[in-house]
Amino acid sequence: MLARFVDRLWYVSDPDSRGWELKLPTTTAQVIINLDADRLSTRSVRAGADPLSCGGVGLTAICGSAEVLDRAEQRRTAGIVIRPEAVGAFTGGSAEGLDRLVDLDSLITYGSERLATAAAAGRSGAEVLDLLEHELVRSLTDRPEPDAGCRAAITQLRSGRSVTEVADCLGVGQSTLTRHFRRAVGLTPKRYQRLLRLECAVGLARRSQDPDWATIAVRSGCYDQAHLDHEFGELTGLSPTRWHRAGADSPYHVRLSDDFLQDLGPSGRQDGDHERRAIPQRDTVSALSRR
Repeated sequence: MLARFVDRLWYVSDPDSRGWELKLPTTTAQVIINLDADRLSTRSVRAGADPLSCGGVGLTAICGSAEVLDRAEQRRTAGIVIRPEAVGAFTGGSAEGLDRLVDLDSLITYGSERLATAAAAGRSGAEVLDLLEHELVRSLTDRPEPDAGCRAAITQLRSGRSVTEVADCLGVGQSTLTRHFRRAVGLTPKRYQRLLRLECAVGLARRSQDPDWATIAVRSGCYDQAHLDHEFGELTGLSPTRWHRAGADSPYHVRLSDDFLQDLGPSGRQDGDHERRAIPQRDTVSALSRR
């Protein structure tokens, strides 16, 4: 049962964490649990976006731009990666209108309390993940089924088909597909497709010390390198080359200099040229399908 909702669980312990971190947008939502404090916060790289905060257990929705995180809030953290088609079902209703960071208790009664208790101090990472899995099964028993149509649509979008082709294949109009997609995933199919292109480009670029960006652009579904440069900057605030120089070993989490926020341009892009180091890759455990 759990595998219908959850892609994987992760746990990270980094007691010396400090400073800022840029988290690139991804194609999945997550529940984040701060195991050391009752606070989580985030701020978008987009100009004019207000910082958000919640208690120690929050849901980060699928969003279309990078977020700036305080690494001091991640010294001991656990996470639950939610399948994209299951975001609305996980919340018990609709994913449309979810903010970038939402207190889990506003979505699942006693959800924060149960998950925070399962991940209490003094337990190893493996113990935390086992207990989180157990509590998730309890919390999700009354959730509706994830949207099977959106699951099929996402599979086809990942294969490179256009939104029009996907709608035709599923036998629905684009407006119907968009309506169901918004409710299940929280974004339109076209917006989600942009994240898929970014995800593909990141995956291809991290394999090389000297990426061929023109080839990566075409293989990731962009028209040309200029299109990739534009998409990368719009979604992350960085150019592809600056992102790659920051350290592709941890491609979605990039450590920032302390003055990063002061140097953001009005578009949300980084105007300065600050050195950034990648943070360690997070340990992950696949969600178990036996339950």
